[in-house]
Amino acid sequence: MYSINSPIKKRRRTFSLNKLFSKERRRFLNETHDVLESVQDLRHQESHYARILDYIPHLIYGRNKKGQYTVVNRSFADFAGLEPSEIVGKTDAELNIFLNTDQLRMADEALFKSGHKQFIPIEPFTDKFGNLFWFQTVKNPLKNAGGELTEVLIVSTDVTKKVEVEQRLTKSELRYRSIFENNYSGIIVIDKELGILNKNKSFNQLVGERITSSSELRTYLSEDDSHDLIDLLSGLSTRNYEFFDIDIELRGVDGKTKETICFVRGLYDESNQFTEAVVTFQDVTDVQAKKRELVESELRFRTLVEHSPEALLLLDYDNKKYIEANPSAIELFGYTKEELLNLKLGDLSPPEQNAGDKSMGLAKSFMELAVGGEPVVYEWMIKRKDGELLYCEVRLVKMPYPDRTIVRTSVVDITERKMAEEILNQEKEKLQESNKELITLNYKLGNQTKQLQEFAYIASHNLRAPAGNIRALLDFYHSEPNEENLNILLDKLDVVADDLMETINDLAEVVKIKNEISKDTSAVSLSKVMDKSIESLSQTIESSEAQIEYDFKDLDTIYAPKTYVESIFINLCSNALKYSSPDRKPVIKVEAAIVEQRLKILFSDNGLGIDLNKYGSKIFGLRKTFHRHKDSRGVGLFITKAQIEALGGEIGVESEVDKGTTFTIWLPKSILNKGNEENSNS
Repeated sequence: MYSINSPIKKRRRTFSLNKLFSKERRRFLNETHDVLESVQDLRHQESHYARILDYIPHLIYGRNKKGQYTVVNRSFADFAGLEPSEIVGKTDAELNIFLNTDQLRMADEALFKSGHKQFIPIEPFTDKFGNLFWFQTVKNPLKNAGGELTEVLIVSTDVTKKVEVEQRLTKSELRYRSIFENNYSGIIVIDKELGILNKNKSFNQLVGERITSSSELRTYLSEDDSHDLIDLLSGLSTRNYEFFDIDIELRGVDGKTKETICFVRGLYDESNQFTEAVVTFQDVTDVQAKKRELVESELRFRTLVEHSPEALLLLDYDNKKYIEANPSAIELFGYTKEELLNLKLGDLSPPEQNAGDKSMGLAKSFMELAVGGEPVVYEWMIKRKDGELLYCEVRLVKMPYPDRTIVRTSVVDITERKMAEEILNQEKEKLQESNKELITLNYKLGNQTKQLQEFAYIASHNLRAPAGNIRALLDFYHSEPNEENLNILLDKLDVVADDLMETINDLAEVVKIKNEISKDTSAVSLSKVMDKSIESLSQTIESSEAQIEYDFKDLDTIYAPKTYVESIFINLCSNALKYSSPDRKPVIKVEAAIVEQRLKILFSDNGLGIDLNKYGSKIFGLRKTFHRHKDSRGVGLFITKAQIEALGGEIGVESEVDKGTTFTIWLPKSILNKGNEENSNS
């Protein structure tokens, strides 16, 4: 039987539609010749021979110059799914049997013009359902008694199934040829004398040739390999076997050799006679080199094991017995090698470990982890032959044996190390105790540094609002320097001056904070803090016509550093005014409530908003600004967050661009407790 991908030219199957129908054409012409002659007579004796047409399996039909059907047989009517009477007298466009009606009309016009009989070996038609059919067709022009060409008689045979079969065979051959040509293994076809009939690209690359050309396989083989291959081929000829494999060295054109495994399969003709063989070469040069390296590596590894200072044991986990031990293991455990190999798992351990755990149970759990592929390291008490107990470190590693579960056990005596660790632990405890005082002092120093930094930021930031109000009042007076405006200026300056002095005094109090913020804790009225913030920002509030709403009826008094609370309120209110929208009057709402035993304060505005997708991670950063404003310095929210966190709380933000921003402050329940103030002052 031939292989479908046999590359031999004399057996190659090339499927061409022209060749496919060369014999069919002659048969068809002979078959239809009589039919056509009979049909011409039938035109004059239609009533007598009409039934004969219905028994002919070919599709027989006639069309006149107008494209109208003049006659159809039963086969054509069945194909069209109509009765003959429904077809005769109508055109293809009216019947809608085929989609390519324009193509059919043009073909008929060409035949009427030429007046010659036409044979079409293959012709596609698509029916109204989109199905593709292939026909072999003879078109014969018919003339009337006066010699005028009046219609064309067509005889078609449906060859769709044949075409589909041949197309599949063609694709199959192309597919197998592609596999042959593009296979990564070198493939050749040879005869009995090792003559190469065909070879693929991979074989050329294997032997170092760039083009495919006929040659002798013996060119690339040693004399011994050539003789062996010919002897084996004789076995294929006698059908003792149909395939075999052999190790062969291929000698390339550059003189270098490659080790290959050669797979050979015989090909036979219809009479089961051997014709040629397909030979596949798999390059195993690197594999063989790695095998040799592995052997050498194993020898080196065995040398290392024999001279290793660690005690090494190989445990057959399936049988729970040791199968190998190195000299260090013999020395450590005090047994001879033969005695060690007769021991089972657990014989080298005391019944219990230091913690009182059973040795056998622990050993089994560690072994199961190692068998599962995990590298295992643990400390273990072992028992020597003489009964002495040693503290050791044990390492378990599963070895890559394909048919057995082997675990390598590495044991190192760490008795001296454990004693040293005990001494170090004792010294470490002493050192830790002596360091506690240093850690406490360092924490206090860090806390003081942080508070000093916060003070610097508060001083530079919180004084800007009163100073800004003074500047605004002076600008107001200078714009219209009259007595009425001077009186207004003096009244406002009096309020601002008092506020400024109070702020300076509060900031001076911050400097006094040394260790804990709770030392500055006092009763703080939220409504008074809010009123003070409004007074401090009065000029800005009036100029922007801002509306500020707040309600602390449910909770007005908390216990916290007053300076921090005032700073938080004035910063958030100032921030809302500063970034108000020019398209609407500012509305600021401040609410406070107790939620889950914590104080929740909301600062909401209808201002410009912040793009949180863009600036969300930076919003509370130092010197981070998100709008173009001449007074923006990026300090207020940083200070606010630091102060809230110093109070043991947290702050979050929700914002939408051009709709507004809401800051949510959560403070711990300790600031709601009056005892917090008393305890801090005691």
